[in-house]
Formats: sequence, structure tokens, C-alpha cells
Amino acid sequence: MARLSREIRKEAPVFERRLVAQALAAFAVLLVAIFLMDSLSGQSALASTRDVNKMLILGCRYHSQGNLAAAEREFRSVVQLDPNNAAAWSYLGLVLFKEGKRSESERAFVKAAALNRQDLFSNTWLGIIALGRGRIDDAERIFSLLVTAHTNDANAHYFLGVIHHFNHEYIKAVEELRTASELNSSEAVTHFRLAESFHNLGLIKNAILEYKRAIEIDPSMVAAYDGLGWIEMNMGHTAEAIKTWKKIIEIKGSNIDVAYNIAWAYNDIAHKMIKNHRISEAKRYWRLALQYNPGNKESKYYLRKY
Repeated sequence: MARLSREIRKEAPVFERRLVAQALAAFAVLLVAIFLMDSLSGQSALASTRDVNKMLILGCRYHSQGNLAAAEREFRSVVQLDPNNAAAWSYLGLVLFKEGKRSESERAFVKAAALNRQDLFSNTWLGIIALGRGRIDDAERIFSLLVTAHTNDANAHYFLGVIHHFNHEYIKAVEELRTASELNSSEAVTHFRLAESFHNLGLIKNAILEYKRAIEIDPSMVAAYDGLGWIEMNMGHTAEAIKTWKKIIEIKGSNIDVAYNIAWAYNDIAHKMIKNHRISEAKRYWRLALQYNPGNKESKYYLRKY
């Protein structure tokens, strides 16, 4: 499961942006409600509430500016004044997570979730942290509860699908990931994960469609090109596989694994040429293979032989 933890850590920023946007929208509604209550009451009894919310707003502003230390200071001040402020604990958890303070972050999210059991934001992050720390059973429990309580939350379905995929439960993975893509069709990573699960089930046409959809949304997603290239290669569409893999080099620059794949594919074409007695063309493809893998023994051997 170490691979799953690494994968989730790489994806965390994507979901952070989405979750933060959702949380800020909810927080804005809350502040408007508080402002209206304050205006209607006309009482000074809400002065402490106003101070707390000023600190919350300031903390959010610091967070958006990338000043994490200042944001942490404001949110800590809020929870000291109001230990039952679930929003402050949630934002504190997020800031601590971004600062790399995983244990403190988890404790803050636990506080927020305990104060508000319907807190989708904090519970989702608790699941992400559990995944990142390799506690897969804990993460599966959290996301299973979330998809039951929040049936329309694409994130919860996505992460539960990822867990099923890495547990080799590909049918369950497809069910959850397909639901996630229906709820939010604009996330390339969801289509990529769905393609991977289809691929493992041998549903190649479905996998191709999802890889291509992921690439359409995010033309820089090299993992989708890689998966699509392997399908094309295994289907005998060697030229298409080479073209697909070359896209990765265009995006990332030099890549040893991809270069070796391309060299292997050129060798494959060369052997087909030999079977048809097209020796000069075969030699051209072996030379192309050596451009991508100069140490390729197979290409060198056959160039000497022919």
C-alpha cells in the first residue's frame, strides 16, 4: 500500500483546491448570516463573535496569500477564544496539513469532525491523511461513511474507488469511480483512475475512452498517455503506441522508461519487416530504436546480422 500512499500525496493538492473552494463558499454564507443577525440585534453582546469572525476572515486571507504561519496564528487564536468553533478547527487542520504538520493537522480535523459530524470537509481530509499515512482500513471506513451520508459528493466516491482499485476490487472501483465521474465529469484524475480499473477488468474499449477523456481534460497527464500507449501496443497498434508515448517526452522531456518503451516498439516493427523480407526497412527501425535506447542489445545484434 506504500504506492497508494505516494499516489494520494501527489493528488492531495488537486483535492485541496476543490475542497477549499467548497469550504470558503460555505463559510461566506455563514458570515452573511452572522452579519445579518448582528445587524438586527444591535447588541454589543455579539462583539466577541465579531472578533472571532474577523480573525477567521483574516486567517482565510493569509491562507489565500500563502502566508501559512500567519494563518495558523489567527486560527489558533480563534480556537483559544472559542474551542467549539468547528470552522476554525477545519481551517487550522488545512493550514497545518500544508505546513507538513500531519499529526497536528489530523488532531485539528478530528476536533472539527467531533463538533460537527456532518462536516464533509474535515472528514474528507481525515480520510486523505489516513490514506497518506498508509492506514487504508481507516480511510475506507471514513469514505464508506461519507458516501452514505453525502451521496452526491464526488470526492468521497473517488477516494473510495481508488481504495477499491488498489485492493484489486476492480468492479467496486468502477462503480464508485463512475459515480464520481457522473457527479463531476471535469476531473481528469477521475477518468484516469476509471480507465485503470477498466483496463484491469479487460474492458479495453471502456479503458480507451476514459484515458482519452482524461487527456482531453488535461493534455499534460502523462500517466494517461502511458496507459493508452500500452493498450495500443498490446492490441498490435505499434505505430499508434509510439506516437502516444512520444507525447510524454514532448511534455516531460527525457524519460528513460518511455524511451525504452519506444525502442522496444521500434524493434517490434523491425521484426515484422524481417518476416516480410523488407530488410532495409527493418534496419531503419532498429536504428530508430537505438536513437531512443543507444544501449539496446537487440537492435545492435540485428544490425550486425543484417
